[in-house]
Parts: sequence; structure tokens; C-alpha cells
Amino acid sequence: MKPIFRSYLKNCCFIQIVFLLLTQPLFSQHENVNTDSLLKEAQHLVNTENYTEANKISYKLLALNPDNYDAHILIANSYMREKKFAEAKVHIDYLLNEYGDNKALLATGVNWYYWSEDYLGCVNQCDNALIYYPNDSIFEQIKITCLIKLKNYTYAATMVDSMLLRDANNTMAKKLQQQLFLLSSKNRLTISTIIDFYENNIISPTQLSYIEYARKIKSHTAIARLNYANRFNQDAIQLEIDAYITASEKAYFYYNMGYSRDSVFPHYRLGAEWYQVVGKGNEFSLGTRFLSFYPADVFIYTASYGKYIGSWWVNLRTYLNPVDNMLGTSALFTVRRYCAKHNYIGLQLKSGVNPDQRANVIDPSNNYFLQATGVKLEYNTLFLQRWIAGLNFMLEKQEYFSNKNRNVFSAEFRLSYLF
Repeated sequence: MKPIFRSYLKNCCFIQIVFLLLTQPLFSQHENVNTDSLLKEAQHLVNTENYTEANKISYKLLALNPDNYDAHILIANSYMREKKFAEAKVHIDYLLNEYGDNKALLATGVNWYYWSEDYLGCVNQCDNALIYYPNDSIFEQIKITCLIKLKNYTYAATMVDSMLLRDANNTMAKKLQQQLFLLSSKNRLTISTIIDFYENNIISPTQLSYIEYARKIKSHTAIARLNYANRFNQDAIQLEIDAYITASEKAYFYYNMGYSRDSVFPHYRLGAEWYQVVGKGNEFSLGTRFLSFYPADVFIYTASYGKYIGSWWVNLRTYLNPVDNMLGTSALFTVRRYCAKHNYIGLQLKSGVNPDQRANVIDPSNNYFLQATGVKLEYNTLFLQRWIAGLNFMLEKQEYFSNKNRNVFSAEFRLSYLF
């Protein structure tokens, strides 16, 4: 071992080891120290997230033997779980200097870079590990995952192809291949139809269908949509354009424009919203919607807060509509459980009517947004690698005249193709 490196580690651990020597009874030279038992106890404490006690035992073992490999590994893993990456790196570098070709140690080093979100460093560490263990599937998978994080999809795809050439049944490689396809797909074509069924058939079922094309342009997305409605014995067409413009890694803007010559839809519609990610998994937004009807226009403010909690996503959105010195309000609460990027089930609760749901009923006789409360169930799934199907069911209680309500059941089917 290099003397300078050994001295460096001893200086880093000096205070902790001396403290233990002075304050706690250390194992006597005459005691029969069962290091295996102590290591198992420390590992158990790490697994149960009792990192302080685990480190006490590990540092005692280092006091007996500064080169104790397992004690260093336990301390490094303990610090990494506490997100104390600088402290963990001291022990990892010490061992790499001594046991550079040890597979478990190399894996710990890879984990350090990955957990500290240094994905480029993780790629380099995987390359170092693959020198000693060529074609090792674990190191290759982690490297590909980091390349995806770095958005180097071409290099990642080349590595996945090599893995599948060696083993066509490699399950993880197939999953990575699917993930890369979804991330690199630039086009999406979608068709959808929504049918509303009214209580006691007091109104014939109404329909809204649309076809849309979405295109990724670098980090931005543009969407063109053609809406068709058959409501209250009237046919109507509307054209819409959406744009999602990325401003930075944590901020983007949404814009919407729409036009229709038919009274079922607004004559013009405009929308703009700013989204900002704060911290990890938190997203806030502020925006406006403008709907032009004859003879009046509707101007709406909107705000939302979304949060990712593990595989769950929750979102609360409100709409504020100032009219004649009064403020109309509506709210939308959504919760989804994701199994994968395009696979989820969801529940949505609504109060009031919002302008972002195209299925909202607009009474063409007075251009009046009907008030509503409702619940919606959502199901979305990816199949055959590039097809996405969505199925939604909603039950609403709608106000069609003052203090007069009716129940409406809605069903939506949506099918998208990625290419």
C-alpha cells in the first residue's frame, strides 16, 4: 500500500478512532474478538438504518486492523445511505488503492458515483470495472442507465445491441432497449373519442373526437390537433396547436391556441402557463386561459402543484374566473400510480368546470359553462412496444339550470402510436 495514501486515511479517521479508544472499552489483546460476529452485527445495523451504531462497531474493527476490508465497505455503504458522499469516498478510494480489481469493491465505487448523481463519473468507473470484468452485465447495465441519464441515447443503444447479440434473452437488456426506444421516439399519433350518456336519455349521447400529431424538436414538443364534436344536434370542428418549450432543466412553458367557426367551441382560445420544478419531485405552475365566445369572453387564471412520491404522482389544480366583481372557482385533484412511464392507473376528483378538459359541455344557446362535480377513473398502458392505449370512465353531476342537475356518464378511449 502506498504510504502517503495510508497516512491520508489514518488522518481522516484519527479523531473517530481516538475518541473510541478514550471513551469506550476497546477489545483487550487477551479477548477472543469474533470479528465475523461484529461485522454481521454492523451489517444488520446498516440494514436497519442505525448508521451511527454500525459505524461505531466498524471503527472499532479498524482500530484493531486499519486494513479491515469489510469494515471499510460497511462504513462506505453507511455513509452513502446517509448521503455523506465525501466521507464514503475516503474509504472507497483507500480500498481501491489496495484492492483495485475486487469486483464487490468496484461495484461499491460505481454505486458511489451513481448515488451522488455524478453520472459521467459513474460511466468512467464502469469502464474501469469492465477492464477487469469484460462484458459483465451488471456494470454494463449501470453504464447504459447513466448514458440514458446523460441523454447519450446513441451510445447507450449501441451497448444494448451488443448485449443482445451475446444473449438474445437478456431481460434487462430488452427493458433498456424498450426504454431507449420510448425516449428516442420523436413522433406520436393519437386518436381519441369521448361519449357522454345523459341520465334517463333526456339528451341524446354527445360525442367529442380528436386526432393529434405530436413532434419532439430537440427538447421541445409541438402538437397539432383536430377536434370534432357532435352535440345538441350540431356538428363542430376546432383546430388547436399546443407547444411545450423547455427553458431550462427545471422550467418549461406551455402555450395553446385554438380556432373554431362553430358555436359549440370557443371562437378563439389561448393559453399560457409557466412550470417550475423545485427541489426533488415538486412542480409548481401559474397560467391563464382565454376563451372567446359571442357575445362575451372568458378569462381564467390557473395554478397547480404536483408532487412525485415514489411511483405515485399527485396534482392539485385550481381555476379562478373573475366575472362581474365575483370570483368563480373550480378545482381538480389527480392521483396516479405509475408502473412505468406510460403505464398507470389514476383517480381524478373535480369540482366546477375547467377549460382544459375538452369533454366539458358548453351550452351553445347561451355559451354558459355548466357547473359540475365528478369522479374519473384512468387507465393507461403501453403494449407491443410502440402502442399506448388509454381508457377513462367518468361520472358527473352537472348543473344545467339554476338548482337543476343531471347525471352524466362519460367514457373515453384513446390510442397512440409512437414512431
